[in-house]
Amino acid sequence: MKNIITYLCVVFVLLLMFVGNANAQTEVSQAPTSADTTQWNYVLPYEVYQSLSDGNAVLLSAHFNSMVEVSMPQGGANVYSKKQAEVVMSKFFSIVHNPHFVVEHEQSMSASTMTIGSLSCDGGVYKTYILTQPNNGQVVIHQIKVERFDH
Repeated sequence: MKNIITYLCVVFVLLLMFVGNANAQTEVSQAPTSADTTQWNYVLPYEVYQSLSDGNAVLLSAHFNSMVEVSMPQGGANVYSKKQAEVVMSKFFSIVHNPHFVVEHEQSMSASTMTIGSLSCDGGVYKTYILTQPNNGQVVIHQIKVERFDH
């Protein structure tokens, strides 16, 4: 399972490198308010965006697959159960203050979607990669990778 997810992630990253910025790149100028999500034009559920911007691991974990690969700057990558992944994300959110998430790019291929964004906080910027797939009518997170971004 981990090898498949890693392979899919690599394929998406390579695809994104070769596709370029032509028509696949999508910028968020202003996210809709929680009262008006009709302007949300991404496969990534709005609640995932909102949970990253709010530092809310409980809301984020509601969109996790039963097993999810989580890669964090302070702890490496591991495959966790939904509840364990929630704990890992809670620890991360406890060390970042005033987070704000912006979707920079989203690319779909087959049934999977890779969303790349920036999570800005008081302590700096983190590049965030989120691999999602549909599951029983919902879009669920199979992988989330957070990397410290130094300019």
